[in-house]
Amino acid sequence: MLDIVRSYLEEGKGLVQLATVLLAGVMVLAAWARTRSAMATVAAMVLGALVIGYTLNAEWLGQRVGADIVERENGMPALVGSAVPTVQLGPAMELWLRTAALVLLFAAGAGCVVVLVKVWALDMRSPARACKRGLIRAGWSSVARSAGLAVTRDKRRVPTGTALALLSGPMDKPRKRPAQSARSEQVERLPTLRHGRATASKAAVEYVVKPPRGGSLDDIAARTDHLAAGLGVHQVNVHRVNPSEGRLVVTLDDVLARSRRYPGPGSGVGVTSTGDPLRMPLLGGHWLLAGVTGSGKSAWLAALLAELVTSGVPRRMLGIDPKVVELAPWADCFDRLVVDPEEAGQALAAVHAEVTGRYQLLAEQGRRKLEVPTVEMPLIVVVVDELGELARQAPGEAKTAPQERLRVLSSLAAVGRGAGCVLICATQRPSAQLIGADLRANLTRRVCCRTSDEYGAEATLGPVASVLRPWDIDPATPGVAWVTSEAWPHPQLARSWWLDEDEVAAIADVYPARPPVDPEVGT
Repeated sequence: MLDIVRSYLEEGKGLVQLATVLLAGVMVLAAWARTRSAMATVAAMVLGALVIGYTLNAEWLGQRVGADIVERENGMPALVGSAVPTVQLGPAMELWLRTAALVLLFAAGAGCVVVLVKVWALDMRSPARACKRGLIRAGWSSVARSAGLAVTRDKRRVPTGTALALLSGPMDKPRKRPAQSARSEQVERLPTLRHGRATASKAAVEYVVKPPRGGSLDDIAARTDHLAAGLGVHQVNVHRVNPSEGRLVVTLDDVLARSRRYPGPGSGVGVTSTGDPLRMPLLGGHWLLAGVTGSGKSAWLAALLAELVTSGVPRRMLGIDPKVVELAPWADCFDRLVVDPEEAGQALAAVHAEVTGRYQLLAEQGRRKLEVPTVEMPLIVVVVDELGELARQAPGEAKTAPQERLRVLSSLAAVGRGAGCVLICATQRPSAQLIGADLRANLTRRVCCRTSDEYGAEATLGPVASVLRPWDIDPATPGVAWVTSEAWPHPQLARSWWLDEDEVAAIADVYPARPPVDPEVGT
């Protein structure tokens, strides 16, 4: 076989062979990149090798037709270099042998290229992390067994004699066999993993997990800590797709352990635990930011404002800052910045009137809601920091004034979305009394940083807070929070980008507030 390959390479045209093999290699890599399927890659590999081999050998065979392929110049058999006499080969047989040799060589070479490309795609910067990904599936069975996810069932086996007797007809003579009793064997079933795919950041791998017969995804979700310890990874999460299939996310390293600086416009508001940017559209929901002092709530607010003002979307921004200092660095970005609670109520009432007028205009135009903000109808952004101060009665103010401000704010949260109004509310003391049921139901994008107790976490996230336990977030990692959204079925652990005062000042200088179309709005 080696002699055939050697003679083929010597007699063939080297450049044509090299170009054809490279073309077939590109076809194989394209099949793998397009389908991410091993079977499709192997099929493309074999097909390309067969086409190449048959094409080149057909040209070689046409040159050899009529020649004596049995004897060479030195009188040796067809396989030159062999000391053992060989069988004479006909042209067709030698053609297929050459094709088979080329298929083997091409398959081996293309297989090595595919493996290298896969390792490079997994993580070109950290081979150790890429190897760890490869070992996850190799050790899955033992880890799942040690985590108690194996389902053992008894399987009864009918004796051979009994089975033959049941298949035998009534006219057959009975066979004398020793009596055998039915046996029961224990069959072990484990959850299966399929289709491992590294995330864009290469910090996590997503698998399709299927529970065994007799098990459930809830059993796997309850053993995520055991699975993470057994696999030697940072975190394992299970997300339900349907009752018989889920998505297993294996996070290799703790990407939230260190803070990351704001990369620039269009990079989202932070990074998730899988290392992917956290991006959400500007329109579509209102925000609630909650967390105690030092938990990173201000970092989330800064990241949100940076992503908002650098988006290039026509906007009109109202800031309500009873504490005076929180929104001061962003003063140039706001069309109006209010620090007095009584004045804040008037500004909220003006925004509510603007939203009502927009709905009337949309109804005249035959539209139900504002899809894309325009210069004539820009995005209205209302930022409130601190929400608790807005609900506090100011000196000389009527007792019903705080409730009226919260009522207007709750009404804006209910009706403002379709008119292009977005609320961003931040508070250090989330509670059921402050964040009423109506307001919380419409603040669909919630960021819960570290809280002082479970009551504040439940007021922000709802009943799922008892499972997520945001009060256990490490104080040494400010900016880490649980994030929920109307677009996600499950909460995500994420960390906001970090912006210092110089970066905020630079953004405010480059992206100042635009003059409003109607000067009476917000006055």
